[in-house]
Amino acid sequence: MNDCYIMLQYFAYGANLNKDRFIERCPSGKLISVATLEKYELVFNKKNRRRFDLGFANIIPSNNSHVEGILYKISEDDFISLDRYEGYPEDYDKQIFQIRKKDGESLAWVYTAKKTVNGLLPAKNYLDNIIDCKLLSDDYKKKVKSVFNFLQWFKRSKKIYDPFHKFEDLWKSFNGYASVVFKPVAKKENPGVFISENLIIKTIKKSEKIINIYKELLENQDFNNALKAFRKTIHKDEGYYIIRMDNGNKVKFNDINNFGQFIQNIYQIRCNIIHGEKIPYGTNDQKIVEAAYEVLEKFLIRLFEPCIQ
Repeated sequence: MNDCYIMLQYFAYGANLNKDRFIERCPSGKLISVATLEKYELVFNKKNRRRFDLGFANIIPSNNSHVEGILYKISEDDFISLDRYEGYPEDYDKQIFQIRKKDGESLAWVYTAKKTVNGLLPAKNYLDNIIDCKLLSDDYKKKVKSVFNFLQWFKRSKKIYDPFHKFEDLWKSFNGYASVVFKPVAKKENPGVFISENLIIKTIKKSEKIINIYKELLENQDFNNALKAFRKTIHKDEGYYIIRMDNGNKVKFNDINNFGQFIQNIYQIRCNIIHGEKIPYGTNDQKIVEAAYEVLEKFLIRLFEPCIQ
């Protein structure tokens, strides 16, 4: 593919779905049609230069998916300006794709990210920019919006009184987030293997992004106090109360700086509850679950911050 502008049709699928904003950037821009790119999927793995935990829109091959967007026509001068705005050729590459319109097929330039990072989600206002585009189908917008479904469990956990149900809903929110962000990573790293919840947890433990957030929170006094209180509740004499359900061993938490130990304990509490090892109205069990909820909630507030703002 050479760099000469053999055509001036451009397919937008991210921020430039906002027509008014796009016309500000490219005054010659004219909306031609809503359009679809087949066998591709919308993801948010484009690295954000300013925030390591936020992602911008990108497309990746996917045989059973499609990407909806807007087809614009712009002048060559505006296309050069658009290159600068999109960060071409450093951040994005561009290719000509066959796009499907209502009245047939057409060719258009499409930007694809060069610098991608696994485990990213968009900021809420960025996602809203896509969802608010009236030209996209309701089914497509519902699918795009579904990346934030995990937030519903997070919100519901705040409205429940029972500590066991509160913790379970909070875990569901984290598990939903992990399925969106880390399940694809686990699939890529373990081709042909069933992606279990335990395998996703192992993938999360290696995430530089998550580890950095945990280290950042260790400097926060409220989180640190909650973490120490949680660690105290699970400590029993020379051992620990939390049991691994897969092998019956006690789960250690002897290093407060170790994210892997922290998340393994939280995960096993979830497993203990599901398999009946932790019971309601058991005085110590309830204290453990309540302390686990407090520290997990503080962790998720920080983790979900970009999705809530």
